[in-house]
Amino acid sequence: MRSNQEIIKLICQEKEAQQMSLSELARQVGMAKSAVSAYLNGNREFPLNRATDFAKALAIDCNYLLGLEADQATEQLTKLYYQLEDQRQEKVFHLMQEELENQLAQEVSDGKGTYSVKAVTKLAAGLGYAFNDYDYQTVQVPNQPPRYDLASIVSGDSMSPDFRNGDIVYLADRGFSRYNGEVCAVAVNDRTFLKRVYLEKELLRLVSINPDYDDILIPFPPSDGEHIRIFTVVGRDSTVTI
Repeated sequence: MRSNQEIIKLICQEKEAQQMSLSELARQVGMAKSAVSAYLNGNREFPLNRATDFAKALAIDCNYLLGLEADQATEQLTKLYYQLEDQRQEKVFHLMQEELENQLAQEVSDGKGTYSVKAVTKLAAGLGYAFNDYDYQTVQVPNQPPRYDLASIVSGDSMSPDFRNGDIVYLADRGFSRYNGEVCAVAVNDRTFLKRVYLEKELLRLVSINPDYDDILIPFPPSDGEHIRIFTVVGRDSTVTI
């Protein structure tokens, strides 16, 4: 670990290299200009508990500022933690939890740690929703999407609790198959449905998870002029409000 003098020397070097004024550094670390000046002049011992603030202000790694390897940094933090009384350890632990929660919340609000997905129209988990290939909406999701051909947004509650209103579903075009209860997006002419699909004799049976909804029966194969497309659901996720 660096000595107090070495830490101060490094801060001064970085400050000069970045052409940062004393006033700006003090503002960045949230301290009085006179206090920062006293540290840099060697009139006061550098406060190790503010090392993170100085490192962040100078855009350098805190371990580098303190002269610690990763393992040494962990060891130093552990040593400091166990020097505290039990009540103070508890305060530190809760503070770390709170800071982590705030950081994650900030990442979401900044749009970091999320993935952009271009979703087409709305997919009815109910009685059908008008299908429009050109009606797109870009949404943010917290998890990396799987491989998919189309994405759409669930509208309605007929597939709850498995698929909630506002969820995004990922769809793969696997052509026609022998469906036996797979959850699929079914486009029938200009209407779309999210249902469990059963292929029966000369019809498709679309079944909701929510028992409040009746089955929907669709002639299959389609007659001339009728249009049916079926996409298998390969994943789902909630959306994030930015």
